[in-house]
Amino acid sequence: LAATANVASSNPGISNVTFSGNAADDGGGMYNDGSSPTLTDVIFNDNNSAADNGG
Repeated sequence: LAATANVASSNPGISNVTFSGNAADDGGGMYNDGSSPTLTDVIFNDNNSAADNGG
């Protein structure tokens, strides 16, 4: 999975972090499935996903 995976009705608060240079089949930098994360001052840079679920 991705650098972080949020699943099953999770609601994480993520702040002041950079996800950079990650690769995964699903997600790359972040994978969300049935979750509602709150992101504050988060940077996504050069992440890759083999599937079509973004980076």
